[in-house]
Amino acid sequence: ITPLFGTVVFHDFHAPTINTPSETEQVLSAAKAAGLQEIVLLPECKMVGEDFSEYLKRVPGCYFLIGAGEKAPSLHTSFFDFPDAILLNAAHVMVQLALKCF
Repeated sequence: ITPLFGTVVFHDFHAPTINTPSETEQVLSAAKAAGLQEIVLLPECKMVGEDFSEYLKRVPGCYFLIGAGEKAPSLHTSFFDFPDAILLNAAHVMVQLALKCF
């Protein structure tokens, strides 16, 4: 086995994803109107959102998670199996958000 030598350089690529307060309230209101009982505000930052922060530089918005579960395997692994049942909750929230726009 040949050893490898080198340097690893990390670059900050995207800004942090920080939701705007008004849009966050709209999502919370829509989730409640959709009848969701378990709404969790994350107390600490999470490494999610990838390039969504680039949108938030230009327009207000809210990146939210739909709840695959805390015990679910990490998303980008061969062990992750998307729980299709959560899509209905997400659709209900999106419908409530759309209804508020008209």
